[in-house]
Amino acid sequence: MPKPLVGYIDVCDRERVAGWVVDLAAEDHPVRLRILMDGHLVDEIGAKTFRADLLHMPRQGQCAFECVWPEALPHEGCLIEVLDSLLDRPITGSPFYIEPLPSSLAGSIDKTDRLHIAGWVRDDLNPERTVWLTAVIDGEPTTRFPANHFRRDLREAGLESGRYGFDYVFSAPLDPLKDHDIQLFHGQERFGTPIHIPRSQVLDESFKRHFLALIHNLTTDQARSDALSFLTSTADTLRSESGADLVSIRERNLKQRATRRQETTDPIAPCALFIDDRAPDPTFDAGSVALLSHIRAAQALGYICNFIASRQPPSEQDQIRLAALGITCLMPPVFTGPEEALKRLGTGLEVVYLHRLNNAESYTALTRAFAPTATLIWSIADLASLRLHRQAIVEQRPELDRVATHLEVRENMCAWTADHVLTHLPLKPSGWSALFQQPMSMSFPGPFLSKPAHVKHPESPSSPLSRILVMPPIRMQPNGWCWTFSLG
Repeated sequence: MPKPLVGYIDVCDRERVAGWVVDLAAEDHPVRLRILMDGHLVDEIGAKTFRADLLHMPRQGQCAFECVWPEALPHEGCLIEVLDSLLDRPITGSPFYIEPLPSSLAGSIDKTDRLHIAGWVRDDLNPERTVWLTAVIDGEPTTRFPANHFRRDLREAGLESGRYGFDYVFSAPLDPLKDHDIQLFHGQERFGTPIHIPRSQVLDESFKRHFLALIHNLTTDQARSDALSFLTSTADTLRSESGADLVSIRERNLKQRATRRQETTDPIAPCALFIDDRAPDPTFDAGSVALLSHIRAAQALGYICNFIASRQPPSEQDQIRLAALGITCLMPPVFTGPEEALKRLGTGLEVVYLHRLNNAESYTALTRAFAPTATLIWSIADLASLRLHRQAIVEQRPELDRVATHLEVRENMCAWTADHVLTHLPLKPSGWSALFQQPMSMSFPGPFLSKPAHVKHPESPSSPLSRILVMPPIRMQPNGWCWTFSLG
């Protein structure tokens, strides 16, 4: 156990600190002292100055010390410590607090986040001096910083030079997964009100910056691989949850369990997914008019309608326009295309509607794979093969007739794999007659069959596009049946 120091601080003010000290364990050697202000080293000196009043002490009075401050002490006061350099033993009277000079602070804290704190402050009693502040974060004080940034708005408000602003950037961004309390102090006086920053509940900008910093610190292939695996898994989970919310997967599961227990539950609205090349725009083409007409009919019958484009990604304007019509437009980054939509919504879909031949070819098999219980409707609009056959006859072009035959095979395959087919031409596609061994109807499934064919729309009751007419069935040889739908 080392012997304590013998000594005393005789003077400690804004000019100097002075006193005497002796180490009884080493009386023949002067004590080396460290002078600290608010924990920061100011000077290191030896206690070897002669004082006549200390002749009775060891070293014949050569044990005094004095340190004149190299610069003025802080206006807001400070804590002075005098410790021996060897073992950090304080001498009697240390630490000593220098009282603050009179001040009257005015200002405000304008902005605080996980990166910095900013505002302005000035001393109305001493407008020319720079106010120094200390940020205390979660109870831990940081470095003092000056409020001397120029701000034009302060000068224009009549505050002299306007150099009263501060913008203190934290040494490291605050952890977004934790709550934080921030206070500003001018010495022992608190400036402004305490600020509480709650932990992030969403992926805000501060969390993104924090996460990006973590990614940038990955320097090995294994670390990057682990990060990619985690991000991929997380993205997959987010997409699955978004899809489950759209088609009420949780409610459907609860309903199934209640049904098995023979309990009564509220009905769940059926869901339909419509797929076309681009977002339907009635000013663009007739196919969009037909598609929107069918969507309105589905909505009138209680269906929740979702749309996704297969070729041209929809814009935000398209999303807003369809939302105004009560249609959910599925967009990146959650839904990157029809395959993603079918994968995420599949088991919750009652109807999958494929518009045009190319979409029927591309997504029929995926519909069967991801939405095996959904009714598959193919809307062909018109038979391009029939038109090309006629053109080949009129123009006497056998090569065009071969193209039409190839196209007809594609149409026949899609018609054969679909549950229902919609067309707007009251024509007899005789090429389909060999495909169907039993009658096939072109009509909407489920609730559609229980509704009248004429669907009125109050917003435009006289519009020729305000209803769908089911025409009488056209007999196809030898045993196929086709229902044609006509707009108008």
